[in-house]
Amino acid sequence: MNRRFWVSLRVIKLSIVFVLLSSLGSTFAATRGFDLRLGAYTSNLGYDEDSGASNSGNTIGLVARYASYQPLSTILLDLTYVGGSVDYEGAGKISDIKSELYDARGMFGFSFYLNNAYRLTPYVGIGLRHFVADSRSDISTTSVAGYKSEQIYVYNPIGIEIIEVKEITDATWVTGWRLEYDSVFWGQNRSRLGAADAYEAVKISQSGHGYRFYMSFHRFFGEDGSGIMIEPFYKYWHLSDSDSNEYPGFSSDHESSEWGVSLLFSF
Repeated sequence: MNRRFWVSLRVIKLSIVFVLLSSLGSTFAATRGFDLRLGAYTSNLGYDEDSGASNSGNTIGLVARYASYQPLSTILLDLTYVGGSVDYEGAGKISDIKSELYDARGMFGFSFYLNNAYRLTPYVGIGLRHFVADSRSDISTTSVAGYKSEQIYVYNPIGIEIIEVKEITDATWVTGWRLEYDSVFWGQNRSRLGAADAYEAVKISQSGHGYRFYMSFHRFFGEDGSGIMIEPFYKYWHLSDSDSNEYPGFSSDHESSEWGVSLLFSF
């Protein structure tokens, strides 16, 4: 029975991969049925706990996006990596803490047109966000040892993308927007005090929500869809400890915000 189950599961996985590859191939064959964007961004990142601890600093990152626009379905894939340093305030102060942020998202939706002037794409999906700030090798201004802090969110993005529809020629500018609500159905806040990664002092399950807003200004170089994009954005998160907190008296309720601008190239 178990062997039959695993064989069936493998067949299902292979079928899904085949469908995705077939969709990808047909997308590239279509005229501008896809968007591929690569670039970088800079942002200001802030993190505040109800307990009074906070991190803030400037970051730089890399962005990769792919979108497949089919007649009955749309697939959106976003990958983001951010690195930089943040300053800690709480039990004293620590400056220039190494930090990293990973965000991977896959969304599915459908597109339709409004008065032949805008393409609207409502979508839903799943995302994984992982933020790390490690100050274990540092001592604060009040002689308190630093620690490694991690926030992991698994969330459902629910949003809409709105893009102007224009005839693409040289020097065409197109404006777009993304409005999104993120429902965090599983989250975890981890604090590691020791030098060894295996030692986890505090691990608290959380749930919460977030939202994000993008506004893009896309200048096309020609009919092939190549161009350059400037995109200001804002992201916000709020998470609270679950009712099954195993550490009474310790709260890691927090808010996180990020605002910045991306510079992307489309292919």
